[in-house]
Amino acid sequence: MGKLSTKLDELPLTVDLCMRKSPSSLAVELLNGKERPTVAVGSGGSAVSAEYFSRCRETCGFSKTVVETPMQFTTDVSRLSDTDVWLFTAGGDNADIKAAVESAYQRGASRIFMITRNSDGQAAVRLRDLGGKVYEVPVADQKDGYLATHSLAATVTSLLLAFDALTDAPFGEELATRFNNSVREETNKKTREKYRESFARLLPTDTLILLSEPQLSPVSTLIDTSVWEAALCNIQSTDFRNFSHGRHTWLHHRANSAYVVALTGRDWQPVHSSILSSIPPGIRQSVFSFGNCGRFENAVGIIRGLVLVEAMGDAVQVDPGKPGVGSFGRDIFEDSELLSTSFQMHSAARQKYAEVLRQDFTTRAWSELPGILEHRLNTLRNAKIGALVLDYDGTVVRTEARFDPPESDLVEQIFRLRDLGVKIAIASGRGGSVGEDLRKIFDAEAQKNILIGYYNGAYLQNLDVNIDAHRPEPDSDIDRAIAWMKKNPELFHEFEEPKRGVQIAIQKRNLVSYSQFEIAIRSFLESIKGQLRLDRSAHSYDLVVERASKLNVVQAIKSTIADDAIVLCLGDSGAVAGNDYELVCSSSGISVDAVCCEPEGTWSLFGYTRTGPLALRRILSSLVPAGNGCVRFASDAFSLDN
Repeated sequence: MGKLSTKLDELPLTVDLCMRKSPSSLAVELLNGKERPTVAVGSGGSAVSAEYFSRCRETCGFSKTVVETPMQFTTDVSRLSDTDVWLFTAGGDNADIKAAVESAYQRGASRIFMITRNSDGQAAVRLRDLGGKVYEVPVADQKDGYLATHSLAATVTSLLLAFDALTDAPFGEELATRFNNSVREETNKKTREKYRESFARLLPTDTLILLSEPQLSPVSTLIDTSVWEAALCNIQSTDFRNFSHGRHTWLHHRANSAYVVALTGRDWQPVHSSILSSIPPGIRQSVFSFGNCGRFENAVGIIRGLVLVEAMGDAVQVDPGKPGVGSFGRDIFEDSELLSTSFQMHSAARQKYAEVLRQDFTTRAWSELPGILEHRLNTLRNAKIGALVLDYDGTVVRTEARFDPPESDLVEQIFRLRDLGVKIAIASGRGGSVGEDLRKIFDAEAQKNILIGYYNGAYLQNLDVNIDAHRPEPDSDIDRAIAWMKKNPELFHEFEEPKRGVQIAIQKRNLVSYSQFEIAIRSFLESIKGQLRLDRSAHSYDLVVERASKLNVVQAIKSTIADDAIVLCLGDSGAVAGNDYELVCSSSGISVDAVCCEPEGTWSLFGYTRTGPLALRRILSSLVPAGNGCVRFASDAFSLDN
C-alpha cells in the first residue's frame, strides 16, 4: 500500500477529532471579519485551504476575499490597514509562511490570523508576538507525507463547522454526522476502486485538461496542485468558458494524449453540458458532479479530490504520497531568500516603494531603498535636536477627530520635551481654531514661547496672540479667489463665503466632485499667474498665498536654538501635493503617514504599522536628553516597528 493510500485510510480519524472541538472561537473571529476585505494566503496544500476559506466566505455573503501565494503576498507593497489576513500552513516552519507573517505586519494588516496543525511552529510563535491569533486544528497524524492530507482535512472540517455555526439555522450535529459519513464513503475501499477504474486509461505522457465550475476552485486547486507536485502527468486547469476561448485547440491537435476531467455542479449545468457534448467522442473524459458547489460539497470534494489523485497515481504507477524528489528539490523548498527579502523590506521601505511604483517610470529598484532609509536614520541618530515643528491635524490629533484635544499621553511627551528646553512650534493649515485648541492645553506663560504658523505658514504669531482679534492683512488675490468661488456655486454642495485673509480652506466634504473642483481651480490659478497655490490635506484643499510655507516656521525657530542643533519636523501629508511635503522632505523631517515617490524625499519611520498621533507619540517618547536644551534619539529608537 502506498504512502498516500495509508494517509487516506486514516483521514476519518482526523475528521472525528475536529468534530469534537467546538467551532465557536473560530466562528467568532470569522464573523468579526464579515464586512472586512480579506486576503487568504497559502501555498501547496495550504492553497487549497485558502481557496476553501474564500468559498466559505462567499457562500456566507462576506466581503471579497483574495487568495494569494506567500510570494504574491510578500512582494505586494500596498497598505492593508482595513484588511484582515488569514494565513494557512500545516507545520508553520517553512520560510515562505514566515515571510508572509512579516509582510502582513509590515503592510499594516487590520488583523492577522493563522490556521495550522502546529501552534508551536516558528511562524505561529512569531505571529503571536506581533499580536496575531493562531487557531490550531487537531490531526490524527502530525505528518502529512508529501501531499497535504491530515492538515488539509482538519482545516477544511474546522472551517465547515465554523461557517455553519454562523448561519441563521445551523445544522450542527447533523452536519457533522453527514460530513463524517461522506468522508468515510469517499475513502472506503469500494469507492476508491471505482475511481481507479475511471482513470485506468490515464498515461504519464497524457495532458490532463481539468475543467471546472469556478465555484469548485478548492477542488480544482487540489487536483491541479497534487498532479503537478507528484508529477503524475501534464495538467492544464481552467473553467469551462475560458476553455472555450481557444484552449479547445489542444484537443484538436493532441487528441490522443488529451484526457478531460470535468468538475461540474447542478446550477450551471446547461453551460458545462453544452461544452462537454461538443468534445469529440474519441477523447477520454471523466466527469464528477458536486451538487450546489457550496461549502459542504466542496469539503467533500476536497476529500474526493485526494482519492482521485490516488487513483491517477495508481494508473501511472506513481505514489503521490511519495513520488520521489530530486536532491535539489529540498534545496528549492528550503530556500529562504523570500524570508530574507521580507526582513529587508522594513515597513517604511515597503511604504516608500509603493509610492515609487505609483510613479511607474522610475528607474529605482526596491533593493536600493533600505540603504537610503538607513542613511536617513543615521542622520537622525547623530543629530542634536533643539526644536520641534509639528503639523497639527493628522499629526498631533487624528484627522477625523481634529477638533478634539490631543491624547493626554501625547501632551505629556510635548510637555516633557518643553521642560528639557526644546523649542516647540506648530505649523498648521488651519487659522484661529488651532490656536484656540492649543490655548486650552498650554498655560499662559508657555503660550508666549510657542510659535504658531497659521495658514500653512503664511501668518506667524506666538500662541498667546488670538488671531481672530489680530487678523492678517487681506491679500488681493485671495479676494479674487473668493469672487471666483461665488461665481461657481455648482462646484459645492453648500457654499459659505470665506473670510478675507491669506488663505481659503475648502472642506472636501462640501465639494460635489474632487476632480471637477481640481480642474476648475487649476484653470483659475493659471489665470492669475501663480499668485496663489493649492495645497492638499486629508480633509481640505487650501488656497494660500504663494509666500506661505511651513518652512517659514522652521526658519523662525531655527534662529532661537544652537547652531549645531537641528529642527525636527513632523507632519502627516508628506506626498508631493501634500501640505507637509516641504516641511518633512529634508533629512530632519519625518512623516507620520503619507510619503512621496522620491527615494530621497519624504520618509516615515513606521510605514503602514503606525501613523498619526500614535507614530508621533512613539517618536517623541524615544527622544532623550542631550544637554543644553537639546535631545537626541535613543539608541534603540529605530527598531520600534518590530
